[in-house]
Amino acid sequence: MLTLLLLIFCKTIIHLLILFRMFLKIPLIFDSNLFHFFCYNLL
Repeated sequence: MLTLLLLIFCKTIIHLLILFRMFLKIPLIFDSNLFHFFCYNLL
């Protein structure tokens, strides 16, 4: 249950970062791949 919530939370952050990046049209320091890596390490 906790794992599922964590995964949903991570995916939400990734989507928000992508939207934020598209909105600003500048590269972010934290790439979505890095967040995926980080989230998978938490699981």
